[in-house]
Amino acid sequence: MHQCVFGQYPNRSLRVTLVGVGGNGSKMLIGLKNLHLALSTLGLYRLHVTAYDHDLVSESNLVRQSYYPSDIGQNKAVLLVNRINLSCGLAWEAQARAYNHNSSDFGADLLISCVDTRFARAEIVRTLEYRNPSYWLDLGNDVTTGQYVLGQPASGGNHNSRSRLRTAAELFPSIADNRLPEDATPSCTTREALEKQDLFVNDILVAQALNLLWQLLFTGRLEHHGGFVNTQHGTVSALPIDLKTWNRLARAAAQPVN
Repeated sequence: MHQCVFGQYPNRSLRVTLVGVGGNGSKMLIGLKNLHLALSTLGLYRLHVTAYDHDLVSESNLVRQSYYPSDIGQNKAVLLVNRINLSCGLAWEAQARAYNHNSSDFGADLLISCVDTRFARAEIVRTLEYRNPSYWLDLGNDVTTGQYVLGQPASGGNHNSRSRLRTAAELFPSIADNRLPEDATPSCTTREALEKQDLFVNDILVAQALNLLWQLLFTGRLEHHGGFVNTQHGTVSALPIDLKTWNRLARAAAQPVN
């Protein structure tokens, strides 16, 4: 079991950095609004979110992302953050650019990455040397499967701690290895977008990740720190908080591919 490092302080403000406001990220941003409203109503936490994305809304985004036809051509982060701020009276921030180690949001409590390239994740891993948030939640998926991992970036003397939650990059190093090939070509049509990813894989994955954050912040503890979804088989499996499991995954990731 993992205990929340934030503690239970009335209406504590938590700074959240969201990297990517696309398939997973747009749904995550809306979910963070719901999480903020629930936690603040209970007097537990208030979230302040800064969202990063340099991309503009296109027609191919409309079927899997949280945008409407009238949004086409507008920056994703600016558009969705402004919509939430106006609707809920919040003052969340949007950055219409890619996130990197030169970004100015020092001191975030939680970093959430919803990116789809190894290059972007490698840059996030690099920023951890400068930012060192308490938690890093990473989400990623392909056509019908996805994973989400909540980890605690190593800092100081906790690198080999048995209780530190391992990050996605530690358990699955290939996701941040920008030496490996990847398909970062954007979808030009709605059909191409649906061929690359199942229609509701983002919804299912993000719902699981948001529920993990809810459990952490509402109950103050976790029984697992991530999981795997498969929309084709209709399954969801948990990633246990277990040193043996972490070591097994790390060894498997280190095996050469024939």
